[in-house]
Amino acid sequence: MAKTVVRAFPRAPRALVEGMLGEEYQRLRSERLGGTGVPEITWEGGRADAGGGPVTVRFPRRLPLDDVPGPLRSLAGGGELVQVERWHLISDERCAATFTTESAMPGTVSGTYEVVPAAGGGATFTVVASATIRVPLIGGRIAREVEGHVANLVEAEMDLAAEFLAER
Repeated sequence: MAKTVVRAFPRAPRALVEGMLGEEYQRLRSERLGGTGVPEITWEGGRADAGGGPVTVRFPRRLPLDDVPGPLRSLAGGGELVQVERWHLISDERCAATFTTESAMPGTVSGTYEVVPAAGGGATFTVVASATIRVPLIGGRIAREVEGHVANLVEAEMDLAAEFLAER
């Protein structure tokens, strides 16, 4: 079962996404949300505002494991992973991306980002995330718990984006 988070922003889709893909925002995101290094941003074909192509963000981070029960914590190791976001569409009317995680843990989190114009102006940013945990018998239960934590993390990222963009 996937988790969905929806947030409204007072910026148009392209402006919102380009603001969140900027180096300054990505550094702040890393500092405040468990980053273990500055995210690497690759604009294929040049910057989007210059008519460029897809964008990939590789965000190395450590997940908080405080709420993970002891026996399950060993499966998570140190909680280190790389979140890989692939923005394949950035336009004035719609921005879309997929994301997944890369780690030594026995599972992945993946999903989609979609940013569209909101009625009355601004944009609606929708994140849909699901977890797949490869642990016999209890993988489904763990996946549901992970999805809840991911939804909380997405909410924190949306709060940070709103705060950051309001100051610019």
